[in-house]
Amino acid sequence: MNKHILLTGGTGSIGNNLTKQLLKKGYKVSHLSRSPGKDPHVKTYLWDVNKGEIDKHCIDGVDIIVHLAGAGIADKKWTEERKKELIDSRTKSIALIYSLLKTGTHQVTAVVSASAIGYYSNRGDVLMHETDPPSDDFMAKCCVEWEAAVEEGKSLGLRIVKFRTGVVLENGGALAKLALPVKLFMGSPLGDGKQWVP
Repeated sequence: MNKHILLTGGTGSIGNNLTKQLLKKGYKVSHLSRSPGKDPHVKTYLWDVNKGEIDKHCIDGVDIIVHLAGAGIADKKWTEERKKELIDSRTKSIALIYSLLKTGTHQVTAVVSASAIGYYSNRGDVLMHETDPPSDDFMAKCCVEWEAAVEEGKSLGLRIVKFRTGVVLENGGALAKLALPVKLFMGSPLGDGKQWVP
């Protein structure tokens, strides 16, 4: 029997595609979401990270948790309040899940968590490796705190896997925002052409 996977952020651009692929391969998929789900093939459990509320049944029968939840990086201006929201939405959400795992019996063996290449930030022509240290700007700080919060799962005996995604282009990602000025006949070169996009 295929494993049961619980996704946070399952309706986002990455989560939506991942859900479809997992279902296609025969996995059972559930979502943790702020609102009821619309896909009849996916059971949706509700949570409210800000209030510290989570449906305790969301972990029933779950083997792996995939943590993709977090406020959209490019959705709003980065005020100090927004920066706090970006970090809290990632760290408090996984902490809420871990607090649930501590209180009840479960069969969760692993957590797979998103992070981002913002961990490294712009280093120009320097070839980066996974083992390179983080940068010191806001995006790097966000990723470091995010990954540290996920690492707490090791104290629960969980296998922890983190992947640092690049720029998401489709399904509500960066491509639509980049294309809009072009569609309005106001497109122009972005930068000097030497900037790297992984």
